[in-house]
Amino acid sequence: MRTLWQDLRYAIRVLGKNPGFTAVAVLTLALGIGCALAMFSTYEGAFLNRPPARDLDRLANVWVTNYGSGTVSKIRASDGTILGTFPAGLDPLGIAFDGTDIWIAERGTFAVGKLRTSDGATLGTFPTAAAPYLIAFDGSDIWVTGAIAVQELRPSDGAVLYNLVETNTAGIAFDGANIWVANTFSNVVNKM
Repeated sequence: MRTLWQDLRYAIRVLGKNPGFTAVAVLTLALGIGCALAMFSTYEGAFLNRPPARDLDRLANVWVTNYGSGTVSKIRASDGTILGTFPAGLDPLGIAFDGTDIWIAERGTFAVGKLRTSDGATLGTFPTAAAPYLIAFDGSDIWVTGAIAVQELRPSDGAVLYNLVETNTAGIAFDGANIWVANTFSNVVNKM
């Protein structure tokens, strides 16, 4: 510890003898540290601490399927409190929000269920061509995929608007303009 104090006193004495060099050295260190801090802060804010969803302040509740128990749960997004658990047919797998209600793909019943978001009440159960397991909302209609079909349903009454025999569907997504369906058998992604 004694040698550290001796080294610091010596450094201060040497820097005091050359004030121009000292000023340039201190400014260079300050500029370098400041730039590094600014770059890291920008990177951290943009990439490391991103919220898990866009418009997180608008997110009120999250709905999850409880596969095996035949229920869905409504969870408050801000603190994770379970606000309710509601029956949703046999083996609920996929879940989608149509802007008003929740839609559940019920694999065990060959149907999709429609639930009211305020209290989880069942608003209807609509038959599908195959055991559905994936579901998506495209801004106007509900799309359901199952073991052997892709169907487009009207949200108001569950009427089938489009039916395509498509085996081994593995995924469904809406990109803002199109519905995309992945097929594991042919390794193809189809635009609907």
